[in-house]
Amino acid sequence: MKKLRLLFLLITLSPLGGCPDRTSAATLTTLYSFLGGSDGGQPQAALVQGTDTNLYGTTFAGGLYEMGTVFTINAEGSLTPLYSFTGGLDGAQPQAALVQGIDGNLYGTTSAGGLSLSGAGTVFRITPQGAFTNLYRFSGGSDGAQPRGALVQGGDTNFYGTAFGGGTSGLGVVFKMTPAGTLTTLWQFNGITDGSQPAAGLVQGANSNFYGTTYAGGASGSGTVFTITSSGTLTTLYNFSGGSDGANPAGSLVLGSNNRFYGTTFGGGFGTGTVFRIGAAGGLVTTYAFTGGGDGGFPEAGLIVGSDGNFYGTTSAEGAGGAGNVFKITPGGAVTVLHSFSGLDGAIPEASLVQGNVSNFYGTTSAGGT
Repeated sequence: MKKLRLLFLLITLSPLGGCPDRTSAATLTTLYSFLGGSDGGQPQAALVQGTDTNLYGTTFAGGLYEMGTVFTINAEGSLTPLYSFTGGLDGAQPQAALVQGIDGNLYGTTSAGGLSLSGAGTVFRITPQGAFTNLYRFSGGSDGAQPRGALVQGGDTNFYGTAFGGGTSGLGVVFKMTPAGTLTTLWQFNGITDGSQPAAGLVQGANSNFYGTTYAGGASGSGTVFTITSSGTLTTLYNFSGGSDGANPAGSLVLGSNNRFYGTTFGGGFGTGTVFRIGAAGGLVTTYAFTGGGDGGFPEAGLIVGSDGNFYGTTSAEGAGGAGNVFKITPGGAVTVLHSFSGLDGAIPEASLVQGNVSNFYGTTSAGGT
């Protein structure tokens, strides 16, 4: 029997604060179980709510050609596949969330496929009705390869993103792309002073600069936090040591109401990851270190800011059920576990949550089910 990959709806009934292992009253509802066929399988990216209130997402696998899909699902759980990747020039295996542009279309990336010689991924546009356009195919050279993070549309209407590989050192790039598909490489990582292998997308700050992380590289080889201008001037804000401050940030940053950025690391702390905050000019503070017990461990996704001002996220492993958690954390670092996955209800949530128009949270698990 195939594993089911799940979409879930998390309804927070009483968002109480508490100690790390305390579970708040919350109800999780499975909206859809992927069968790995034409509907897709193994969703690794966050959902995005469109202006039509429907949710849109991608699957890493499944589809008509087993190369992943783009889908839409409504709040009642009715899922419609919009596109199946062929693994050819259109790309394959999307790992990043979609973003809705100001034109109403959805933009995304694939981590593989594209040019037949490189298979380094693509950038694409798709309408909410499923009309697909390939905008760019990575060569694996100075333009980058294997984009894994979501795009962000800047105030100048251009899209900004990262690629995990490629560049002159093969350690990743930051790029800018026009809505029509003209790509410009802004920065090529060297792995030493600036970090390497950016796994997450960027976020634009109040000063119009972009902020991001690298999974590895930097002074200790444990990743960095950086800022980059729209013209390509990059400044390293922090080098993770791999100790109590964390290591290997895999998720995107999020800007809090206090104009500080919040993020997660996959490792470091007690060995199972951390939550941190950092200012626009640097100054990193670890606000929480996961123990690997009931509070979970190894967060791969970034946080989101809830309508109540708290942050919400997922851990990809550990927890009471051993398969990852959904948690809430206050700006001061008080963690409340909202749900612990046990397998039947899903397992290994790798993506960020999204809060819908009626305050419910939606997310995906990359494994689990029957």
